[in-house]
Amino acid sequence: EIIYPDEFTRKEKKILNFAKEGNLYISLDVDVLDSSVVDFTGYPEKNGLSLEKLLSILSKIKKVGNIHAYDFVEVNLEKGRIGEKKALEVTRKILKTLDFD
Repeated sequence: EIIYPDEFTRKEKKILNFAKEGNLYISLDVDVLDSSVVDFTGYPEKNGLSLEKLLSILSKIKKVGNIHAYDFVEVNLEKGRIGEKKALEVTRKILKTLDFD
């Protein structure tokens, strides 16, 4: 199921219940994050999630679910002004939260 940035808070319980059901593959589109956090995508999201909110949700999913794989898509460093260093920093924080570092 696709969950948009403005739905995470409202659907958090549903997300966590789903996470308990089995093995998880998380495909995370970078533009779920607010454009003030990441702009290295073709579709920056002005009202996206803060990095802290995303990390909080991922941490909760990790506690109740069995994450087997994860990908981080729609990254386009040519589009952003924030740069490669910021992209790596954001990615490392996500990977650390999911224990994939």
